[in-house]
Amino acid sequence: MATSNMMYGSANRWRVMATTRPLAMALVAGILATHIATVMGYWFHGIGLKDLDFPTFNGYLLFRPEMGAADFAVFGVPLPIRLLFGWTAHLFTGVVWAMIYAIVVQPMLKWKSNMAKALAWGAVLALISGLWWVPVLFDEFDLGFAAWNFDTWKGIVAIFLWHGIWAVNLALFYNPLSDDDIATLNAGGAV
Repeated sequence: MATSNMMYGSANRWRVMATTRPLAMALVAGILATHIATVMGYWFHGIGLKDLDFPTFNGYLLFRPEMGAADFAVFGVPLPIRLLFGWTAHLFTGVVWAMIYAIVVQPMLKWKSNMAKALAWGAVLALISGLWWVPVLFDEFDLGFAAWNFDTWKGIVAIFLWHGIWAVNLALFYNPLSDDDIATLNAGGAV
């Protein structure tokens, strides 16, 4: 789309940027969605769920013996360093999943609703997290099938809620224009 963003209303500029610069906007959306969901995950105890502290989980994973660290090295590494590495790994992961959404998932799904597409992608990631990431990577905690031992159903709900929050924000920040929207804007109408 060679047309300047200035000819569109301010409400559409963000969507035009997602259409004309999908990788840059997926990067921004990934950072924002991951940050918002992560902060929300710290507050889950307020609604009776387990808090999800993915940066600390990632920091723990990065300093395990399997990663070349001495036994129980995670407890010897200063908390700020663990948290910095964990936050970086977590944020990078969220951005990569957002890029995969923008490049592969969003264009592949022929549904009209970007929000539905993002929520479906978030549900897939929650399944991966609940079935594999949490129980397998933290096997010493015996979290069980689908992380059931992570506070029974509340742990599973927390995992799906966290990914749902991430998906909603991803869809809000990365919402490219459809072909119909582009045609309407180019015809001088409003979307």
